[in-house]
Amino acid sequence: MMSTGIFINLNHFIAYDDEFNLDDYVRGVMDAGVFRGRRYIMPIEYAIPIMTTTQEMLDAEGITPADLRTFDGFIRVAKQFNERHSGNPDRSFLINWHFNFNTLFHTFRNSGIELIDYNTNTVAAIDKQRFQNVMDLVKAMYVQNEDREASSAIIGEAFSVGLSGQGLMEQRWLFNNTRRITGLLLFNEYRGVLGYGLTPLIFTFPDVNDGLTAEIIQFAAIPQASPNQINAWNFMRILLSADIQGGHADYGYSLPYLRLGLPVLKRSIRPTIKRDHFGLLDDDEERLNKYVEMSINVDSAQIIPRILIEFILDEMTPYFRGTRTFDDAFARLVNRLEIYVSE
Repeated sequence: MMSTGIFINLNHFIAYDDEFNLDDYVRGVMDAGVFRGRRYIMPIEYAIPIMTTTQEMLDAEGITPADLRTFDGFIRVAKQFNERHSGNPDRSFLINWHFNFNTLFHTFRNSGIELIDYNTNTVAAIDKQRFQNVMDLVKAMYVQNEDREASSAIIGEAFSVGLSGQGLMEQRWLFNNTRRITGLLLFNEYRGVLGYGLTPLIFTFPDVNDGLTAEIIQFAAIPQASPNQINAWNFMRILLSADIQGGHADYGYSLPYLRLGLPVLKRSIRPTIKRDHFGLLDDDEERLNKYVEMSINVDSAQIIPRILIEFILDEMTPYFRGTRTFDDAFARLVNRLEIYVSE
């Protein structure tokens, strides 16, 4: 969409607005809206892939936190866990949603793997080995006879068990990967794990560059056809202001304006996290600082079209089922992506 010229270049407004400074925002997130040097999209809120485990679980599996800091280390640990517990269908390295699209989406979305080079409008030189590593994790949790009618109930049950900390307590999975977009959900999970007498540990899923790739939740852009682009920019500034990014005070505490994610305004992140945790972190400055640091130190961010996930699922499903080799499935995916970018 950006390549069609449908949106205006926001760099012009930024250059002449003395009250707006991009350095006030999480640059790794904000730069997701830059295309060929022009800034067309302004992210409003985002999510980072925080995962939860417990010290007790890591000790039982012989895993150290250092193993989780790199993409290759995370993949290695996950494969070892899957192989060690291959005979137990109730155990997996992540929550098994029993819904293959969800499993793929949760596993792939923050990997940092780029399928298309939009600057050249060609299929990118995909790191085939690392792509296969991610696909092998999905394959380990693939549901052969997926019951789509029951999927919503199964997802709800997995989410509830994950959020309460019960899944980690029962050691049903190694990492809790409920889609915790808001700090409020992470607070409930953290409290649940503590309630079981366990020691919660949180970390961010490392992308293929051993960095952090965030997901854009909401964004704004100004159409070229807008009859009043100045007013549109002023409204965008309101969305990015401390008043909106930080929420508003009501009933004695702050309420969010943002729908689901973290604020892109850096100074709003700490109060947002403290608000969502209802004072749980007030006496735990070290953990609060870690959460804030993780939220700000974003290396890149992506908006992944749903259709690309569907392409992956379509072409890799025979590999998940064991009816096609990975090389064949990968070649078919690349061919389909080449057709997609040429249309």
